[in-house]
Amino acid sequence: MGPSAAAEGANYMYVEASSRRAGDTFGLGYDGSSCGGAIDAVSFKYQMYGSSIGTLQVRDAGGAVKWSRSGAIGDGWQQASLTVGSPEFAF
Repeated sequence: MGPSAAAEGANYMYVEASSRRAGDTFGLGYDGSSCGGAIDAVSFKYQMYGSSIGTLQVRDAGGAVKWSRSGAIGDGWQQASLTVGSPEFAF
Protein backbone atom coordinates (compact mmCIF):
# COMPACT_ATOMS: atom_id res chain seq x y z
CA MET A 1 0.00 0.00 0.00
CA GLY A 2 1.37 3.40 -0.96
CA PRO A 3 1.21 6.82 0.67
CA SER A 4 -2.24 8.13 1.55
CA ALA A 5 -1.40 11.61 0.20
CA ALA A 6 1.32 13.58 -1.54
CA ALA A 7 3.97 15.28 0.60
CA GLU A 8 2.92 18.57 -0.99
CA GLY A 9 0.25 19.39 -3.54
CA ALA A 10 -1.85 16.67 -5.11
CA ASN A 11 0.55 14.49 -7.14
CA TYR A 12 3.19 11.87 -6.40
CA MET A 13 4.75 8.82 -8.06
CA TYR A 14 4.24 5.45 -6.40
CA VAL A 15 5.97 2.14 -7.14
CA GLU A 16 4.61 -1.04 -5.53
CA ALA A 17 7.39 -3.24 -4.15
CA SER A 18 5.56 -5.91 -2.12
CA SER A 19 5.67 -8.60 -4.83
CA ARG A 20 9.12 -7.88 -6.21
CA ARG A 21 11.53 -10.61 -7.20
CA ALA A 22 15.33 -10.63 -7.07
CA GLY A 23 16.62 -8.44 -9.87
CA ASP A 24 13.43 -6.35 -10.26
CA THR A 25 14.19 -2.69 -10.87
CA PHE A 26 12.35 0.53 -11.61
CA GLY A 27 14.03 3.51 -13.22
CA LEU A 28 13.14 7.17 -13.56
CA GLY A 29 15.60 9.47 -15.26
CA TYR A 30 16.15 13.06 -16.30
CA ASP A 31 18.13 13.67 -19.49
CA GLY A 32 19.07 17.28 -18.80
CA SER A 33 17.15 18.60 -21.80
CA SER A 34 15.74 21.55 -19.85
CA CYS A 35 19.10 22.61 -18.39
CA GLY A 36 22.14 23.99 -20.12
CA GLY A 37 24.99 22.10 -18.47
CA ALA A 38 25.48 20.16 -15.28
CA ILE A 39 22.70 19.86 -12.74
CA ASP A 40 24.14 21.18 -9.51
CA ALA A 41 21.63 19.83 -7.00
CA VAL A 42 18.46 17.76 -6.69
CA SER A 43 15.90 17.82 -3.88
CA PHE A 44 13.03 15.38 -3.54
CA LYS A 45 10.75 13.77 -0.98
CA TYR A 46 10.46 10.02 -0.64
CA GLN A 47 8.76 7.36 1.47
CA MET A 48 10.02 3.81 2.01
CA TYR A 49 7.51 1.82 4.05
CA GLY A 50 6.93 -1.93 4.27
CA SER A 51 8.76 -5.19 4.70
CA SER A 52 9.70 -5.62 1.02
CA ILE A 53 11.44 -2.28 0.47
CA GLY A 54 14.65 -2.50 -1.50
CA THR A 55 17.05 0.35 -2.29
CA LEU A 56 16.44 3.83 -3.65
CA GLN A 57 19.44 5.36 -5.41
CA VAL A 58 20.26 8.48 -7.37
CA ARG A 59 22.96 7.99 -10.03
CA ASP A 60 24.73 10.52 -12.19
CA ALA A 61 25.21 10.28 -15.98
CA GLY A 62 28.24 8.02 -15.51
CA GLY A 63 26.32 5.62 -13.26
CA ALA A 64 28.03 6.68 -10.02
CA VAL A 65 25.76 6.46 -6.98
CA LYS A 66 25.33 9.96 -5.55
CA TRP A 67 22.79 9.02 -2.85
CA SER A 68 21.31 5.75 -1.54
CA ARG A 69 18.86 4.49 1.11
CA SER A 70 17.83 0.87 1.77
CA GLY A 71 15.03 -0.80 3.69
CA ALA A 72 11.97 0.52 5.44
CA ILE A 73 12.28 3.90 7.17
CA GLY A 74 8.67 4.44 8.19
CA ASP A 75 5.52 5.75 6.58
CA GLY A 76 6.32 9.47 6.75
CA TRP A 77 7.75 11.58 3.93
CA GLN A 78 11.51 12.19 4.10
CA GLN A 79 13.45 15.00 2.41
CA ALA A 80 16.68 14.43 0.45
CA SER A 81 18.96 17.03 -1.09
CA LEU A 82 22.17 16.16 -2.87
CA THR A 83 24.80 17.49 -5.24
CA VAL A 84 24.64 15.81 -8.64
CA GLY A 85 27.20 17.72 -10.73
CA SER A 86 26.17 15.91 -13.91
CA PRO A 87 24.09 16.80 -17.01
CA GLU A 88 21.79 13.80 -16.30
CA PHE A 89 20.64 11.77 -13.33
CA ALA A 90 18.40 8.79 -12.64
CA PHE A 91 16.59 7.19 -9.71
